[in-house]
Amino acid sequence: MAALACSLRLGQATASRSFSDVGIAKGAASKLTAGQLLEKESQTGVDLNGDGIVGDAVAAVLDGDGDPTQQEYGLYRGLSGAVMVARSGLAVGDELFDALVLQASKGKLLSLKPTQTVLGLAKTESNDWGRPQQRSLA
Repeated sequence: MAALACSLRLGQATASRSFSDVGIAKGAASKLTAGQLLEKESQTGVDLNGDGIVGDAVAAVLDGDGDPTQQEYGLYRGLSGAVMVARSGLAVGDELFDALVLQASKGKLLSLKPTQTVLGLAKTESNDWGRPQQRSLA
């Protein structure tokens, strides 16, 4: 049997605990943020928090259909708080499957302050959306 990890509900908090291939706990349980739990759902394909959605879902539509010249992608805020680019036409509550999570410098998630307004989403001059070529949003 392979090593296992178990997600646990501890009151209002969620934690993860790892076990060896023979079922022995490896260290203490570690608390998970809401975003980390949603990331684990995406990695495992399992609805760990019981909300009926695997992974992150749309909490707010920031730019639902992007640049008028393309209409292929939209900009969304997930329940995790992450700002993401995904296929256009999603609504609040829709699953953010295979979305590109936008990050600020040093790997921190891009965050928007309540006073900031998204004006739109547009392709870069190179027409590549600034994403790695091996990453598909379709």
